[in-house]
Amino acid sequence: MVSDLALQTRHIKSFKLTDQIVEAYNNHYSIHIGKRENIELDDTFYMYEWITNDKKRSATQVGFGYITKVGNNVSYPDQKSIFMQQLGGLQSIGGWIEEDPRQKIAIRMTPFYQTGLSIKKESIMIKSQNGYYFTLLNKDYDTAFGLGLSGVYNIAHYTGVSQLFGDISFKGSVLSDSTGQSPDSTNTISTTPLLYSAYAGIRKKFWRKSQSIMVRSAIGYDGIYLLTSGDNISNIDIQTFGIELEIGYEKLFSSHASFFITISKKWTLSSAEFNYTYHDSTVNEVQSIDNFSLGGVIISSGVEFQF
Repeated sequence: MVSDLALQTRHIKSFKLTDQIVEAYNNHYSIHIGKRENIELDDTFYMYEWITNDKKRSATQVGFGYITKVGNNVSYPDQKSIFMQQLGGLQSIGGWIEEDPRQKIAIRMTPFYQTGLSIKKESIMIKSQNGYYFTLLNKDYDTAFGLGLSGVYNIAHYTGVSQLFGDISFKGSVLSDSTGQSPDSTNTISTTPLLYSAYAGIRKKFWRKSQSIMVRSAIGYDGIYLLTSGDNISNIDIQTFGIELEIGYEKLFSSHASFFITISKKWTLSSAEFNYTYHDSTVNEVQSIDNFSLGGVIISSGVEFQF
């Protein structure tokens, strides 16, 4: 992995790695630099050609891509590395590539819609110390609308697998009911439920030029935080664990940004941990809840920014 100092140095024009394209096959190109020059899987490079305009010849940027294979030119001097072009028209031999040093991290911003939730008002209750049950919701919920934020890190250097990423994602949403039911006026506690989640996962991208299919698996926890208007019970937080499988499409529209759309399926446990404050005392308990799920199907789209 490139250190911060080395990365800053490699941003200086004189220290950037460059190499000539010696073989070309569609959008895959062979180059001489490799392990000896400390390049790594998924290192990014710009492509250049000499272009003549108005009788003036100048170096012109014509493409962008990344390293899919690092040649071991330490043990085998003639072994070449492979560079895959993602942006720009196809090129022939004679051009060259120039390093685009990066931290190999990305930020994803994701509006989403979730359906298939099962949150029933008759199932979400807590028991007071005197044995009285408090109902926490005044209607059922089965859908949500929200916003997600993810941090993505390229782990190809550690795994030897190109375009493999680890990520941490956070989502927050407001709940909605699809039936348009009227609130239950007999509710004991007035609450406003908010849904949230935090997941850690592994993502793999399969690129064809500037487009990719991506798959992801993740594990984490989901929760409902209930904003209350009463004084006796407050800070109500209900948490459970889940797993998520995702498939999506991604389109690179610049060397530092892409658009994506995904669909995922999430499963959560039917038991949950309840945390709340009752008369200034903190209560923690685990309950098995009937007809309860914070999973379902999630449809999302958004933008990824790479650094």
